[in-house]
Amino acid sequence: EIYRCDWSSDVCSSDLAEDFDPLVRNTALRLMHASLASSTWDKYNSGWKAFRDFETATKASYAWPLQTQALRNFTAFCLQEKRLKPTSVKTYLASLGCLHRLRGFAAFSAEDPVITALLRGAEKLDMSSPSPSSNRRRVMTLPLLKLLGYRLSATNWSPQCIQSVWMAATTAFFDSFRMGEILADDE
Repeated sequence: EIYRCDWSSDVCSSDLAEDFDPLVRNTALRLMHASLASSTWDKYNSGWKAFRDFETATKASYAWPLQTQALRNFTAFCLQEKRLKPTSVKTYLASLGCLHRLRGFAAFSAEDPVITALLRGAEKLDMSSPSPSSNRRRVMTLPLLKLLGYRLSATNWSPQCIQSVWMAATTAFFDSFRMGEILADDE
């Protein structure tokens, strides 16, 4: 963890604990911890842990300041091996950037064109192939309702059948149901 401390003791598990005189160490780390929301530190700690997992998996130890190649490999590792969403990878890169600055190094740019392309490609692939679970529990939206109406009008179903499907869809839309909440799993 980057800055998690047992505030009741003088022993902190921080990379920067030794930077402070023992007399002020606990207070300094507490102040640094208070500079960001606890949830932000939790996310940053997750990013740092993911980087350590990356080093372990690749059997490599990267020197600080981190080079662009290490960040590119880390990005690809998070997307492929950890199966993280691009937004999570961006947060992990931000955590490494924060750690970079806290260690006194110039901030690196996560705007590297290769990293940007990796993240954009992952977003497009993620959007084009939804997981089976997200397909099953889709909320009825207005565009989906319009599409369904268009498709129903093109079928050769009986008027009663079309009316039944349309009734279920409009009920789901106006009552904010997911289709799986009002329809049976089996026919």
